[in-house]
Amino acid sequence: MRIQELIELGPKLDPSEIDSFEKRIGFGLPADYQAFLLQTNGGMPPEEAGFFYIEPMDWWNRVNVFYRLRNPQTTATELENVLKWRYEQYPGRFGPSFGKLPIASDPCGNEIYLLLLGPERGSVCFWMHNAGDDEDDKLSSSFGAFFDSIQQKPPET
Repeated sequence: MRIQELIELGPKLDPSEIDSFEKRIGFGLPADYQAFLLQTNGGMPPEEAGFFYIEPMDWWNRVNVFYRLRNPQTTATELENVLKWRYEQYPGRFGPSFGKLPIASDPCGNEIYLLLLGPERGSVCFWMHNAGDDEDDKLSSSFGAFFDSIQQKPPET
């Protein structure tokens, strides 16, 4: 996917807003994700686009929205609010010590998140909230690689 294809971008950010966010959550963001936020501040793939592959499940899914750091229209898709909401719902998964930042969701509300802690720091993972297990699927070793892998539509099978 190309950044130019995203629609409904968030309002332009100042680098100081990212610095402030990092201080509030207690983790630094990977450089490629910082660059994405500065270019777009989140957004949405066009309707019926934005597909990514989950290899362990052998399944194609779709990004519904990349969360924004700041969104004056609705706070529901702001990163900090999503992180707080997920922590309240799933404290054993998204608490402050876990170093997981939800960065996007699929149409069913499943989370795509960045690991901000540990040896896999910078990796992008997928978590299906109603799967009934604690398994997360690694999608990519970096945000940039994940974003580049997103396709307009899944390949014909």
